Amino acid sequence: MVGGGMLERFVHLIQIGENVLATGQPSRGFSVDLVDSAMFEQWKTSVMSLLSATSTQGGVHFKAFEQKCTERYHSEAMKGLAILKAAKDDFGLNIYSAPPGQINIEDLPLHPRIAAVCVDLYQHEHYPNAVLDASKALIHFVKEKSGRYDLDGAPLMRQVFSKNDPILAFNDLIDQSDLDEQEGMMHIYEGVALGIRNPRGHGFPEDSPERALEYIGLISLLANRLEETHKP
Repeated sequence: MVGGGMLERFVHLIQIGENVLATGQPSRGFSVDLVDSAMFEQWKTSVMSLLSATSTQGGVHFKAFEQKCTERYHSEAMKGLAILKAAKDDFGLNIYSAPPGQINIEDLPLHPRIAAVCVDLYQHEHYPNAVLDASKALIHFVKEKSGRYDLDGAPLMRQVFSKNDPILAFNDLIDQSDLDEQEGMMHIYEGVALGIRNPRGHGFPEDSPERALEYIGLISLLANRLEETHKP
């Protein structure tokens, strides 16, 4: 699953776990709450399958879940959900700290527009090209959302995200803090154009797998932030 993979499965099962907890009801003759049986069993099976496939801590999370989430008591489902969240956090950290050649970019929750242009290049070890295409996709996204196809690079970012009269705003622009954020974000987008896209568009810099992944992660974050902008 491009742009999602294992992390996306973690997030999905965490949401299902929350839904399972929401079904908790007092049971006749018992002083404990029970969650929906069918939902619990299906969720439990899916979680154990995921933890078995991502034993990043020597199976610690799998064993803990297996031991502490056995019955459909609300308290046990809650413990199981906590274990699942901890496993997700550990898995995410291990992705970014994995040695070269063991980083699976498909497991990162990249923005779909960014993933679509860089995942294949990264997997074939074309790291500078992956970063270049990711940055170009972000810039095109800014043009598309702002309607300013007549501008490019830093001038585009300065015009679209200006704190004085922006085409796209990250907040309500009602106080100094809002204006500071708007200006700061403008400079970050500007930096992608000047410091990331341009050197790779005009030259041949070398990018390690780790550095390329860091750049792609930043660009993906900016694509997500762009989704949140609005026209003032």
